Amino acid sequence: LHAHADRLAMLELENKALRRKIDILLPPRPPTEASTPSFDEHTIQLLAEQEHLRSDLERLTASLSEMEIQQGVLLMNESLRMKEEVAGLRAAIGGIRMQIHWLMNTRHQAVDQRPVGGASSHSGPQNSSAQGGNLSGGGALPNIRRMTGEFSYRI
Repeated sequence: LHAHADRLAMLELENKALRRKIDILLPPRPPTEASTPSFDEHTIQLLAEQEHLRSDLERLTASLSEMEIQQGVLLMNESLRMKEEVAGLRAAIGGIRMQIHWLMNTRHQAVDQRPVGGASSHSGPQNSSAQGGNLSGGGALPNIRRMTGEFSYRI
């Protein structure tokens, strides 16, 4: 064991002597080279940054796809609501149209049933506008209002 310790001490002295000779033969490194990373470190850093950017891009793509789906669902829901409103408006317009048609038919039937000669119980000609819309002919018809353009609708 003592022989190994002596041998180890002798090798250490030889190693120090060789390092001194190398330092004398080679010029010392400038301090800037020691502070700059090597080519491998730059490559590793660039690859890590590229991987980071790739993961960010994948995350953004997934977020964009999710937002597109949400926007499509919102648009479809709004479209369904609008279609329901339009259907309700069409039904209301159809109901009003049927009522107007019924009123017009009732008026036409009342006019058609009016006596042609129409002997009046009052003397002299009667003005229908003076009677509040009653037709001349003895007052047999109720007040019938004339349809005006008030009910016209715009699309």
